[in-house]
Amino acid sequence: MNEQEKKDLNEATEKVKEFLKLEKQENNVYYLENFNFANLWGIEDPRYIEDRRYRGYRAAKDEDSVWLAKYIYFILWHDKLPHMSTFEYMDDNYGGETINTYSTLLGGYDTKYKDLFDDSDREKIKEFEKTYLTIGNFMLLPKCRIKGTNTTLNQLKKSCCQDYFDLFLKKLFLDNDNNIIFQLGKESELKEKDFCETFFLEAYFKDGKPIENYFEHNNKPYNWMYIEDNEKKDYKEFVLRYIDRSTEIIKSRAKTICKELDKELFKET
Repeated sequence: MNEQEKKDLNEATEKVKEFLKLEKQENNVYYLENFNFANLWGIEDPRYIEDRRYRGYRAAKDEDSVWLAKYIYFILWHDKLPHMSTFEYMDDNYGGETINTYSTLLGGYDTKYKDLFDDSDREKIKEFEKTYLTIGNFMLLPKCRIKGTNTTLNQLKKSCCQDYFDLFLKKLFLDNDNNIIFQLGKESELKEKDFCETFFLEAYFKDGKPIENYFEHNNKPYNWMYIEDNEKKDYKEFVLRYIDRSTEIIKSRAKTICKELDKELFKET
């Protein structure tokens, strides 16, 4: 590890520790399991805007790309992914990604389908709106384009897969015999094993391969803007099933991520 790499890693670890101190959670990295990154914009607590010390943890429009998230990514993966040994390399080669979508499925449900869900359902949806913006639902995606195309992985997930992660994995690894190859530099390739183990995605895999149709999309991947009257019952069932399964994965990943962070932040030197 050269001096720049050491400097960046030290900065990331110290910044996360400082954030925990600001939250009065010193040495308790497991506090981050349930921290809603949208709070950094003062949505529920104005101190995140009023206290200037939080500025350095925001500085991005998407929750999965704020500096607090980037510090965590760097601590977790700086030595496990190619071309990521410094902050500069990370920003050049990777971008934060929210794994399980909310907006595609539920963006405007409260106005368009207000009579479809009962109070209990609404409470579940409201809770998921917070859960999906926690560290257990974030990962990195390479910024490179898929080999032989002009399509990035982020574009593939959102356009071809309606932002559903199980469909994204299917497109990446199951839809053709050769698999889609995305390269980092000239030599480095990431395949199923890297996704599954590096990013703590075991729940989406079985026997080394992605579980096809994990969320059980019956007829089509639902987008809240395009639900026909005869699809509303199935849409509702899918929403509740999707929330249950996504939440279980998010919370499990959050525990794993915080466990790994704890090892790195407070390891004996």
